[in-house]
Amino acid sequence: MEVIEPGPGTNAISMRVHERGAGVTRACGTGACAAADAARTWGFVPESVEEVVVHMDGGVARVRINENRHATLVGPTVHIADIVVDV
Repeated sequence: MEVIEPGPGTNAISMRVHERGAGVTRACGTGACAAADAARTWGFVPESVEEVVVHMDGGVARVRINENRHATLVGPTVHIADIVVDV
């Protein structure tokens, strides 16, 4: 569950996320995408904005939303690890 509010800035929102079983977490990419779309729909950011900045406890995410309401996280990535799981 995400809780959002407008700002700071006209193309930005602030978000906190509570994940079932884990409590409040620092960030959520899926939640950031959903919150960015909701923010445009609810008028928290102008509908003409193509990229919404989502401020979370764990950092800032940028979400690009196209005319079909498809959301994409944009920005740099960092490789953390290669993991192999034997099943």
